Amino acid sequence: MKPKEREVFEQSLHDATIVSIRRNATQVELTFDMAGGFTAKSIISLTFK
Repeated sequence: MKPKEREVFEQSLHDATIVSIRRNATQVELTFDMAGGFTAKSIISLTFK
């Protein structure tokens, strides 16, 4: 796992709110609002291929 990927999972997504889900024929992108969570990041976007 790449360092940035590991950082996302280590800081946990349990307080995140899903902002959007985008899907096409080859991938899915989830965007999370991290306000009120345990990370300094405000928005996290994960892409699954």
